[in-house]
Amino acid sequence: MFLQEDTDRLASKDEAWRDRTQEWSRRHFQAVRDVIGAGMESGVFASQLPVAVIAQGVMGMVSWSHRWYQPDSGVPAEQIGASFADMCSTG
Repeated sequence: MFLQEDTDRLASKDEAWRDRTQEWSRRHFQAVRDVIGAGMESGVFASQLPVAVIAQGVMGMVSWSHRWYQPDSGVPAEQIGASFADMCSTG
C-alpha cells in the first residue's frame, strides 16, 4: 500500500508515526471499500466477490503504479485508469 514502505521502515524508530500512518492506511482502505460497496449496491459494479476482496484487488492494481507506469510508453494514464475502471464496472 502507499504507506507500507514508510510504516515498515519507521516502525522501530518512531511509534507515533507508525501508528499515524497505519491509521491513514486503514481509513484509505475503508474509503475504497465504501465506494465499491456503494457501487455494488447501485449496480455500477458487479461481482460475486466480497467487497473487501474487490477492494484489495483494486488497491493492488493501483498501489504500485508509481513503480511500473512509464509516461512515454505510448499508453496514456487516462486509458489505463479507464481500463481499470472497466474491469470493475458492469459495462
